Amino acid sequence: SERLDAVLISFLRTITGVPPCVAGPALRMELSQSSLEYRAWDRAIKFRATLPSTLDPARGGLLHLLPQDSHISTWARFISDKLTLLGYSLSDPRTPIPSNALETVRVRLKDLEFSSTTTRARRTCSCLALGIPPPEKLPDFHTALQTPSYRRAFLLARLNAFPTMVMSG
Repeated sequence: SERLDAVLISFLRTITGVPPCVAGPALRMELSQSSLEYRAWDRAIKFRATLPSTLDPARGGLLHLLPQDSHISTWARFISDKLTLLGYSLSDPRTPIPSNALETVRVRLKDLEFSSTTTRARRTCSCLALGIPPPEKLPDFHTALQTPSYRRAFLLARLNAFPTMVMSG
């Protein structure tokens, strides 16, 4: 996960100009960006939930024969294990996920992502160190402040990363 997010965090550091003391997860939280691992799991679970609707024989092809196969793919087993970790167990990895359970699973996945991100983001240069709750969406100052230097100063203040604060520790 850390290696996947390195490119995203490097990009966010480049466009915001924050010092290295700011943890990558803190920067992601401040800019309301989910980790790539979370995005991949969310999309995989949504795809897994929509897969049974594509198994209609009228659509043609051989995909509708998949549930009859006794082989369970590694991907299906991996998704089933993740769903079990999130509190939803399937009797058979090929069974469909009900739509009401899908929302619960996605909320639990988001909560797990938030928990792991806040744990890794607690450093000196973080809004969490100042007791500022992380934003639910992109903070308004990113669009309300027209001058880039003001946006950067406000971001550094929220992240407790002004140069004097960084030097004094």
